[in-house]
Parts: sequence; structure tokens; C-alpha cells
Amino acid sequence: MAEDIKSALHDATPSWNGYNYQGKVGLYVCLKNILNKANEAGINSLQFNEFLNNFTIEYEWIEDFSIKNNNQYISLHQVKHKAGTGFSDHISAITTILNRKLCRLSETDFIKYIDLEIDYTGHNLPDAKRQKKHNVISSKFNDMRLCGYINEENKLSANWREIEAEVDGIETIALKYMLGEFQSFSDRTFTNSEVYFHTAENVSNPNLNIDEYTGIPEYHKDSVRGLRTLTTLNIFLGFDNCQKYELVQSDNRLVQNINVLIRELLQLTLPDETFAEDDISLYQASICQVIDKHIASRHNKIRNGENRGFGFDEERSGLKFIKIYEPLLCTFQNQDEEYWDKFCMRCFENTFLGEISKIETHIARNSNKEKNEKRKKNLENYRRIITSNYK
Repeated sequence: MAEDIKSALHDATPSWNGYNYQGKVGLYVCLKNILNKANEAGINSLQFNEFLNNFTIEYEWIEDFSIKNNNQYISLHQVKHKAGTGFSDHISAITTILNRKLCRLSETDFIKYIDLEIDYTGHNLPDAKRQKKHNVISSKFNDMRLCGYINEENKLSANWREIEAEVDGIETIALKYMLGEFQSFSDRTFTNSEVYFHTAENVSNPNLNIDEYTGIPEYHKDSVRGLRTLTTLNIFLGFDNCQKYELVQSDNRLVQNINVLIRELLQLTLPDETFAEDDISLYQASICQVIDKHIASRHNKIRNGENRGFGFDEERSGLKFIKIYEPLLCTFQNQDEEYWDKFCMRCFENTFLGEISKIETHIARNSNKEKNEKRKKNLENYRRIITSNYK
């Protein structure tokens, strides 16, 4: 149960690897949106300026990253780098997406709001205590179903606000407060947002109806019965021939696409300049540095306990599109101090990525795995320190 209804409120920035595939996919999506808006409204228009200041990318919260317009989620993005090419390899990820998109209440979120008195007498072992807690929570969810607050899929019933039935051991006012917060959270996060599944390799088309795959929970089968695509639920995978984004991109393809978008934006922001390929790479390094500094700041806030809000109102700071756009207003071609600053950062990034790639190859081959995993972690920590303090 706990695995199937995993909370959407999980901050993964402490495990962020920096200038990696996921970060660059997020950058690609931001640049794609910025370029589209620039062509539609014009870069000097009030509409474009409002767009840059209202739209943000939110990394590692709710999903791998999300795009927001002020407080409203526009799109949610899940990213898989090397996770298998068969549709069946991604059933767990598909289930997580369905849980969230179909607004399924998580037991993890439930216990943030509801204090349960659990008698652990005779349950001295950690596993036994976890099982006891799981059984008590499962019982409360079953009671909520019997009272009509939620249905068999753990989704809110349409008339839950009108129900006055009491759930044993839970104050009705606390229960309704939690359900109200969940309703508001779901409405602004999942109900109208689109979901995109990004991969580095092609994922094969389903050769079965999605409800027939092992691992799709019973409570989701009616929602996907007879389907071989999830586009009717506004969920898009690479084989869906999505028009908005290129959802399947190798590492090299992703870098190329980012550079193309940067070049097209520079033709709008600095139309009298010409740019060599090395110049474009400097702009990419500059923007990725903006992203990494943002992630480092997020990480520090977690460590210092500075996160805002509680439960479904808990927030994480996003990175405004204007911050991603600003480096594209500068000229890095003149070989001044700023030019060499970006050049050195790019060289550092290339060296770092090359070393990480070699270490990951050793890990995949099970060659001194523990030693190489420690080496990789230390390199990533060192890089985080460099990025956080780099001027």
C-alpha cells in the first residue's frame, strides 16, 4: 500500500547530481517555452516580460521537475536516463504518475495531518512496528471508505464535504481539514496539468493493453482499460509522437537541442552578433550554473530548516524563467574577465562529466563498485562546493 500511494511531497534536492541529464532536460523545456513565447509575443512586449516573471521551473518537488505559472502547475515532468527500453520496465513510474494524476490520497500525507494512537506493545522489532503502523493506517483508510469520504481508489468522493459520519479515533474537524487541503492541492497541481515522460532511449510501444501489464494496480485498471496510450489522461510518452517536446533524447542529442534553442534566442536578443559553436557552449554553461546555484540554495534551506508551509501547503522555491533568460542578454564573445570565467567553468564541467562517466561505467561493470560509488559521491560533493562558491 505504501509503495502504491507514495507521497507527491518529496524533496530530492539533497541527492541532486548537478549538471546532469535531468537538469538539462529541465533547461531544454524552459528554453522551448521561452522561445515559443518570444516568437508569439515579441521579446520587448509586456506580455513576454510578465511570462518570464510568472513562470518558474520547480526541480525535485512533486515530480523530477515541474513548470508553474505563479501557484498553478502547468506541466509535470518525469525523467529517466537509463532505465530500460521496454514499456514493462517503466510500470512502476507509470503507476506513480497515475497515482498523482488521478489524485489518489497517500497514506504518507495522511499521517502528516492525523495523529494516531498506536499501541506497539509486543512489537519491539522495527519491521514489526512498521507493519503495525501500516495495519492501523490501512484500517483508517477502510473506515473512510465505509463512511464515503474516499472511494476504492483512495480518491475523494464527489460529496465528501456533505458527509458527517465519524471515523473512529479521528476528529472529524481534523479529517475534513486534511481532505480540504488535499482537494485544493490536487486541483492546482494535477487536475489540469499535463504530464511528460522524458527518456534517453526509446521506450517501446505497449504490446498489451496497459491494464493487462503486471504491476498495474487493480484500482487503476478501470482508468486505463483497453488503452495503449495515456494521452487521453494528458500523459505523454515518447512513442506518443508528442508535438510540444522531443521526449526521447540521448545525452548528445539533448545538448544539441539546447544549443539550437540558445542560438535561436540569441538571434532575437543579440541580432547584430554572430556566434561560434564554442560561444553557444559558454551560454549553456552559464545557464546551467544558474540552475546549480538554485539547487545549492534549495539544499541549504532544507539543511537549515527554512522550508515554507506544512503538508499540502508546503512549498519549494522555483527558478524563474527570467533568471534562465538573463544570460542570453549578455555578450560573452569579447574575451574579457567574464568570458574567461565562463570558459573555465565549462572546462571544469566537461572534465567532471568525463570522469563521472568513467566511474559510472566501472560501477555498471561491478568493478570495485563500493570504492567507485564513494569516489562518485565525493566528486559530486566537491562539484557542489565549487558551484556554490563560484563567482
